[in-house]
Amino acid sequence: MKTAGATLLTLFTAFCLSGQIQAVRIILTSKDVDTNSVRVITSPNIPTPNLVFKYVGKTSEEIKAIGQERPQVQVMKNGIIVAETGRVSLWHEIKKGQTNCVGLVLIFDNYDQAKLVEKTLRGN
Repeated sequence: MKTAGATLLTLFTAFCLSGQIQAVRIILTSKDVDTNSVRVITSPNIPTPNLVFKYVGKTSEEIKAIGQERPQVQVMKNGIIVAETGRVSLWHEIKKGQTNCVGLVLIFDNYDQAKLVEKTLRGN
């Protein structure tokens, strides 16, 4: 009876763990982005400031896939995490009537954090 209980407990635990969604984590540095495209696009009085950037070397489809995973983004400089956010959106650009994903919109909890990431991703 103890063996059956242990087996059921193991199966239940495995079932519960298999249903958990693993958080996707993206690590960004200034090498991953078009440094001239990085900017905070909201004013300091907005409670959730947004920062946009264009990816370097990624297709529209690759960027869409990244955005659909709703990743947690960590921004690093010299191997140290400068900031992180778990809220992202896609940045679309329309050229010649065609919409392409060119980058991400990172959503932060405060303006100072967004400005720090802006400086970091610009390579400053």
